[in-house]
Amino acid sequence: GGETALIVDVNGGLPAVPGIPQEIVDEGKAPRIGLIKPVADRESIGTSWKRINTSMEGLLKTISEMGELDIPMQKPMSSEKDDLQTWFFTTIPFQSDDFVLSVSIDEKSFYASTSKSFVQEISAGLADAKPDPARTGGHMTFDFNVLRSYLANWIEMADKHAAALVGDDPDAIAQVRGMLPMAREALAAFEDLDTVKAHTRLESGKLRGSLHFKV
Repeated sequence: GGETALIVDVNGGLPAVPGIPQEIVDEGKAPRIGLIKPVADRESIGTSWKRINTSMEGLLKTISEMGELDIPMQKPMSSEKDDLQTWFFTTIPFQSDDFVLSVSIDEKSFYASTSKSFVQEISAGLADAKPDPARTGGHMTFDFNVLRSYLANWIEMADKHAAALVGDDPDAIAQVRGMLPMAREALAAFEDLDTVKAHTRLESGKLRGSLHFKV
């Protein structure tokens, strides 16, 4: 389809990467990214994957011959929820439902995302969505309230878990906590901003744009 939507939220769980303290993994949040397009030709999506898979097999064969190391093409795993089907590779360590590069498809849309659970939420939310024929052009909305809440949470975690982050060195802990007041001041500097919305469209054959700030 001709339309595309890019959605980013900050409700993803952190992957359990070695070196990140357990307290941060348990309480921290990470961005989730989802790219969405309407499905106009479902069969072509499968055909495209076959071409990509064939190309990747040829590339890996060449790399294997150069390095004298046999690297077979990995097979994707799949999962299904309602009418949403998702495919992903399991070769990336520390993956979870909230942190896995994946592609998905339901009856209406195709998705590429960093989070399987994020796509499930989006798909469920779009199930009863009604298109607005009057809405044309490109739209962008940025919510500063979400960003402030996200950054404030990380600042408070840095204060609460300073020892877990830098160890038991009192000087290092003091250094971390010494930077927090400046971080809080920077956060407060744009506390009056609510949202920014941009709209680009064609009007009478001319490209026009508008930018709206809500405070």
